[in-house]
Amino acid sequence: MGGAAFTGVSFDAAVARLTSNGALDTSFNGTGRVTTDIGTNSSDTGYALALQDDGKIVISGWSDAAGNNDYFTVRYNSDGSLDNGFSADGKVTTGFGGGSDLGQAVTVQPDGKIIVAGQTGTGGNNFGVVRYNADGTLDSTFNGSGTGDTAIGTSTDDRAAAIALHLDGRITVAGTSTTGGNHQLAMARYTSTGTLDTRLNLTNTLGGSVGHTEGGSATVLDSDAVLFDAELHATNYSGATLTLQRNGGANAQDLYSATGTLVTLDPGSNNLVVDGVTIGSVTTNANG
Repeated sequence: MGGAAFTGVSFDAAVARLTSNGALDTSFNGTGRVTTDIGTNSSDTGYALALQDDGKIVISGWSDAAGNNDYFTVRYNSDGSLDNGFSADGKVTTGFGGGSDLGQAVTVQPDGKIIVAGQTGTGGNNFGVVRYNADGTLDSTFNGSGTGDTAIGTSTDDRAAAIALHLDGRITVAGTSTTGGNHQLAMARYTSTGTLDTRLNLTNTLGGSVGHTEGGSATVLDSDAVLFDAELHATNYSGATLTLQRNGGANAQDLYSATGTLVTLDPGSNNLVVDGVTIGSVTTNANG
């Protein structure tokens, strides 16, 4: 369990470990519980816990050690001692440049990197995401700085409260976005490199009224049209097939062709090439 404990001087980050029968586990710090002062007599609140595969314990929250509240993260060894392999002293704080930053969710990637999400004090309060390397340093491969600050709307009060990891490395953060006292569920998805994943909440321009004039000009896809399958994208496209077919059935006057970086759809060559890269094969191109 994690949270905060008053030590008689200040509130510190606190962790307790229980045995399976609910008693304090004395193999953890000798007493079953531990407190950590993030600064000197700072006010610290632990809010989220994560357990690593090696038994180490990570707690995140917020601390006013630097004045304004910043995210903090502490890592303990399985025996309750501070892990000095994490940021040299077992604890790290990260701010977003002003205001009150509140860390409210933490998770550990399979590669040992640690992600913390919550609310930043920037703008009208935004989603804030931080990724650390396993040694506690900011991961510069995440958005170039190790941090991401995302406004869900214009002048909204946004707070991230949960993190989910995808098998392909993408990161989904969920929470709330508030405008005028109205609370709404909010989500943001990031690529493994920390940029916003624009495949989330794509605008669907298909399925509406489609018209074509007999004898008119050819119909082509817009240059920004995307065919996307979320399930296949999460694994791979090996063995998948794609069929393009004329709405209403085939017609001898119809013929699929190609423009831009897509080569001619020729089943004779048996290669489907986009921008010079062979990505599959063409099996049929006849009568629409």
